[in-house]
Amino acid sequence: MSVERRKFLKNGLIGLLSISLLPPSISFLRDKRQLSLKELFSRLSLKQGSFSSSYLNENFKLTVEEADQISRNGTVFYSDKIFCVKESCQYGHGLKSTIVSFYEKTSNGYNKVISLNHIELKAFANMISYLEQEHNISDPVDLQRLLVPTFKSRKHLASGNRVEGMRASQHGYYTAHGYCSIQINAKGNRFKIQTKLLNFKKAETYQNSYEFQTFA
Repeated sequence: MSVERRKFLKNGLIGLLSISLLPPSISFLRDKRQLSLKELFSRLSLKQGSFSSSYLNENFKLTVEEADQISRNGTVFYSDKIFCVKESCQYGHGLKSTIVSFYEKTSNGYNKVISLNHIELKAFANMISYLEQEHNISDPVDLQRLLVPTFKSRKHLASGNRVEGMRASQHGYYTAHGYCSIQINAKGNRFKIQTKLLNFKKAETYQNSYEFQTFA
């Protein structure tokens, strides 16, 4: 994770914490009904498990820079080829937030696809609810194929991933059946998040957006 992106996410994290007394691992899904990560990933047909630190370090290595920023408690969500590692990102001054790193099993072992931060995880969860409620897509396998990041060698991430100072961030990734992008724009103390999902199988585009205001 680049220094610029960490600064941008820290700014959003301070705002999120200011509107909730709950831990970041729960409050990043602050809606009418708060979801745990277990509830979120069960909607994608992923099971929860606990793995030893030695297994994680051997199969899901962190770079030297990441090792100084990231900690793990052994919690994972998985299926046959998908492995989602729950992690905490340290921002200094006691600030930390929950992130999830997605890996896919290939012939060369598990390859990291992408990490989603606390704001992007909220966008991820909101898109699931949007697809269920607005498009009648509720089958866990279908949702998984539409939304879970997939490793595509040299092309699995968007070439336009970027952070523009403290005001904007965009992250995109391929899925089994489409392409998903999450754009975050900040104006003053208001954050606007727009998620766009291209469904390659049906040649359709789904868009969902939401806003939240911080008090930092």
